[in-house]
Amino acid sequence: MPLTLTTGECAALAQRIEAREVESVAAELLPRLKRAGTPRKGNAAGKRFERRIATELREIVAQLPGEWKVARNQTDRQKGQVADGAGEFTIEGPLAFPWAFELKDGSGFRIEHLFTEPIPGPLANRKSTEGFWTQAARQAACVGRFPILIVREAGDHHREFAVMRPEHRTMLVDRAGVRATIVVDGEQLDVCFWGDVRKADARRWLVPPPPPV
Repeated sequence: MPLTLTTGECAALAQRIEAREVESVAAELLPRLKRAGTPRKGNAAGKRFERRIATELREIVAQLPGEWKVARNQTDRQKGQVADGAGEFTIEGPLAFPWAFELKDGSGFRIEHLFTEPIPGPLANRKSTEGFWTQAARQAACVGRFPILIVREAGDHHREFAVMRPEHRTMLVDRAGVRATIVVDGEQLDVCFWGDVRKADARRWLVPPPPPV
């Protein structure tokens, strides 16, 4: 059975090996233990991203009548296992909130992907990996909600985009706010800056989309 250590255990073990100067072991294992014992910056950045989006969603629903709650879903509740939520958050209030959010921080996404044909992973499906959009759409479908994918660009710019189906995008952002129209795994999608989407009048988040033409 493989040995599994926590981050703290790895850090402590690395210190003990250094103190005892076990050269033969240290030369092979010490670099690996140090890497494992160092908190991953990507994970911390992802958590900050999730917390900030949750705060922004609370600011949106605070403008709606009644009391609302935005709670982050645990991993085992993000696939639509429960009726009241899917994706990153469960949003509860006096009215049904029709959106399911999927957040992706970096994870290999670059703005150039929006202008590449066909759209590459991680937005689109790959041979053995489900794409970001497929995941967002699948989870939303499980609970009968509209999928919205918020993806944060990797690198120094950290631009944030909201990816939606056109009929759902019209609820929040006018056509002038669409920055790109893309086709992901055969489905046409609109891409907007998340900053523009979250500025929409809060009531628009609850307006049903128009019937398809």
